[in-house]
Amino acid sequence: MMKEDNRNLLLAIVMSVVVLLGWQFFYGVPQMEKQKQIAQQNQQTQTQSAPGASGSTPAPGQPAGSAAPGAAAA
Repeated sequence: MMKEDNRNLLLAIVMSVVVLLGWQFFYGVPQMEKQKQIAQQNQQTQTQSAPGASGSTPAPGQPAGSAAPGAAAA
């Protein structure tokens, strides 16, 4: 009787591990790839819009007509 219980316990553990690994492979990996793709798209969008926007806005706390501290006067 004790050997059968140990066998059932081991079988339950093995089957649980198989289910968890299958879930991770079939559900977790596609989700991570989708999130990675969205993050790459967001990063590309930010890098494309960042260079043009950085020079046109004044620094916080600075009036629109004044130069930033340390900037050369033209």
